[in-house]
Amino acid sequence: MLKHAIKHSKTDWQRVKQEASQDQKIAFEPKTDPYDPNDEQATSAYLNASKVTVRGPGRPKVSVRRQALTMRMDPDLLEHLRASGKGWQSRLHQLIQDAVSKGKL
Repeated sequence: MLKHAIKHSKTDWQRVKQEASQDQKIAFEPKTDPYDPNDEQATSAYLNASKVTVRGPGRPKVSVRRQALTMRMDPDLLEHLRASGKGWQSRLHQLIQDAVSKGKL
């Protein structure tokens, strides 16, 4: 699969190799850049001071895990909910939660 991706790459690898061989300095703007990428000590200090957080795959852990639910619903009602856009299930959950807290359910 990787061979296929490289074979059909739109990257101009000849130009990349040519520019890499010229070993030109990387543009640096002291007012906006956190360190000079051409200064090996500054680069090393910046990377050593950086904090990297690696999160595992999947959804983040939550304190209360919601249970999956299977229910039947009229098609027109389901279509209306889905038409409201991304996050419709969370909004429906909030509506039910509000109704329960107000004593309507």
